[in-house]
Amino acid sequence: MEIKNSMTIFCSVCGCTILLPQHASLLKRQLCLPTSKKNEEGIEEELGSFWWVKNMMHFENIAFSKTVGQKKFLTCAECELGIVGVQLLDEENAFFIAHERVSYDAARARDRQAQLPPSAINPANLAALMANQQGGEKREGAGAEDGDA
Repeated sequence: MEIKNSMTIFCSVCGCTILLPQHASLLKRQLCLPTSKKNEEGIEEELGSFWWVKNMMHFENIAFSKTVGQKKFLTCAECELGIVGVQLLDEENAFFIAHERVSYDAARARDRQAQLPPSAINPANLAALMANQQGGEKREGAGAEDGDA
């Protein structure tokens, strides 16, 4: 039996709407996502409950990282603080939002944002997470990239 999301799914940091009701199916599947915790950068966390979205156009506010191996990581397009899911490029229509990394209560999520220092909401946060993730994989062509000096 397919279980659809009956509630709106929000970013747990800023309260932005990520997905409206009835656009995803609950799926039990083990996938690893990089942790967003500062003291655990570069460490992956294995999660087992995901909202499977079959069409990327169903997202309300989602941002995609650069390709890392056969994946693109998903984050809230509003705050870009932390990875909430993954797109598996070697599977068709494979967009997964981690149940544990989103909120179902917008007011609670917005309360959490009020506790963040203004400097925490910075688009470079996702870029730093991606750089840490890519650093653990074998990369070709070592050298300056994307404006590094």
